[in-house]
Amino acid sequence: MGGYVGSGDRARAEKINSLARLRQELAATIARDPDDPSIEIKKKAIAALESEDYIA
Repeated sequence: MGGYVGSGDRARAEKINSLARLRQELAATIARDPDDPSIEIKKKAIAALESEDYIA
């Protein structure tokens, strides 16, 4: 079995990492200031990433 990672695999991993980072930022923002207006923006960004085909 080879250790080759295709470019599609790398792109998928990067997007999943971005999603995880956004979720962490959202949790930290909610903990810091539950009324922060950026919470809604982060929620929409997460929803958009989750709707992509690469999240299975």
